[in-house]
Formats: sequence, C-alpha cells, structure tokens
Amino acid sequence: MSRRNSSKKAQVGESRCTLPDGRVMLRAADAVPQIHSMGKGKGVLKIYPVTMIAADGRSWASWDWDLSELVLPPGAIRGRPHHQFIGYGGPKLWYEDKELRCVQCGEEFTFWAKEQQYWYETLHFNHASEAIRCLECRKQRRSLKMIHSRLGVAMATLSKNPNDAPTLLEAASATLELHRRTGTGDLERAIGFVRKAARLSPQLKAAAERVEGALKGLFKSQLPASSVTP
Repeated sequence: MSRRNSSKKAQVGESRCTLPDGRVMLRAADAVPQIHSMGKGKGVLKIYPVTMIAADGRSWASWDWDLSELVLPPGAIRGRPHHQFIGYGGPKLWYEDKELRCVQCGEEFTFWAKEQQYWYETLHFNHASEAIRCLECRKQRRSLKMIHSRLGVAMATLSKNPNDAPTLLEAASATLELHRRTGTGDLERAIGFVRKAARLSPQLKAAAERVEGALKGLFKSQLPASSVTP
C-alpha cells in the first residue's frame, strides 16, 4: 500500500500515516491481524484493525490491508485498497487483464489491468463499475456527447439572439458532424443557418459555403434549393 508520512509525530506504540485523501490512519504496534489464506500457492492476506481520523477530527474503527504476502497471478498489478472507494465485497486486491465484449460494436476487447487500476484508484469509480465498451467506441461516445453539447449550446444562444452569425455557423457545423456519425439531425434547418450566416457576415461566407456544400452532399444532391428556407 502506498503511503506518505504525516507531519505529526506518532504516539509511542503506534504507527501513523496520511492517506491520499487526507485521512490519518493509526495502527497500534501490538495490533493483531486477521490472517486469511488465499488458497494453495496464493499466499495470505493480513487485515489489521486501525483507527481512522478525518480532517475535522472525527475518528472511527477501520481496517488496513497488508498485501505484501500475496502471490499475484502472472502479469497482475497489486491493488492499493486505501486509494479505492470500497463498497460491498471489499477492496480490489489485484488487477488482471479482462477479456470483455463491447455492447456497442459486439467485438471483444481487453480491459487492461493498468486501466482498471486508474479507474478504481485515481478516478475512484465504484467497484461495481466495469468497462462495457471498447476503447474506440468509448472515444466515439465521448465525441458524440461533445457534438450534442455543441449543438445544444448553439441552439440556446440562437434562441436569445437568432442573428448571431458565428453561432448560426456553429449550429450548422455541429448538425453536419451529428448527421455524419448518426444519420440524424435537421439538415434543412442547418442549411438555412449557414445561408443566413453568410448573409449576416460576409467574412463567414467562404466557411458557410463549405459547410453548406457538405450538408447538401448528405442529401446526395436530391434536396431542391427551393425547398430550403433561406
């Protein structure tokens, strides 16, 4: 378990360390651990009774996990329980690569041990959390959320100022990206936005024309110009 020393002096007969979240952990020198065998060839887990002290002075009884005598599976990474958000089922003692299936694309992917450690010990995800999408699908999902956010912000701005030319162009560009990724989005409205932006701001005309061309390309040139409200 990774620890750093507290600036406060420990009392005689106890060890003291400060955890990453600021709590202080005290362990009596004569503390007797519970010893749990992890199975043949897997070593033992020692659990010591300790006292935790919060920054506001509150204290409570808890446990300290000594993983030093565990025999880890090949390639596994030793866990750091006091860096984790520990719920039911206890801490994660080690991490191994897991082979999972992506719920989005259906392909198998590896939930790497190092990534699991980052999830549970840096991001402090609940132990029930687990990757359900492959890395590529997670990237696409994050990107899609950003596109929806861009479009939402732009539409909110236009509801207050419908003649904001840069925002008209931003809303059209976000709609273009959304349609490219999902096949959804109001293309006719977006074309109207870029045409209006070009009229309101000559400086944006070239950019607006490029976006309009891409939007109309999604229609495969089947959208009559007369059907688009300028």
